[in-house]
Amino acid sequence: EFLLSQPVNPRAIVWGKYISATLALFLIQSLPLMGLAWLSRIGGVDLGHLGAGLFGLLLLSGALVALGLFLSSLTDSPLTALLVTWPLFILLWTAGFAQAGVGAFSEEGWARIVGLFDLQGRMSGFTQGVINFEDMVFLIAFALFWVFMTRRSLEAQGWK
Repeated sequence: EFLLSQPVNPRAIVWGKYISATLALFLIQSLPLMGLAWLSRIGGVDLGHLGAGLFGLLLLSGALVALGLFLSSLTDSPLTALLVTWPLFILLWTAGFAQAGVGAFSEEGWARIVGLFDLQGRMSGFTQGVINFEDMVFLIAFALFWVFMTRRSLEAQGWK
């Protein structure tokens, strides 16, 4: 509410929050690089494999931050945003089980639809050292969609 009362447009607010949250999360997740730098002095570390994994982690962090930012823009309570966001993240992470035909998603149509949002499956290529263009585009489009929806949500709240 404070930011919306300032002479800053919603686009700058959303992108500022998105970029700072994504970079902060990525910096926290990349702390083990200090240990890998130390290990590379002792033995060989596959930097290509490591780079692909970190790139995938950055894209995944950006996608999840964008979704969390949107969900938090819908409510004034951070606790409510957390209680909605956390189970949704888990659902997106485990959506790959739908393609395997586990549980209620054993029907073919639902399995395909839910399987499209399998973030664990999207990350598997990156963790194996392969940068898959389709997965990269999906994670970027996923993040851009939710950043756009966050902006629309803030603009709609401004009209109230």
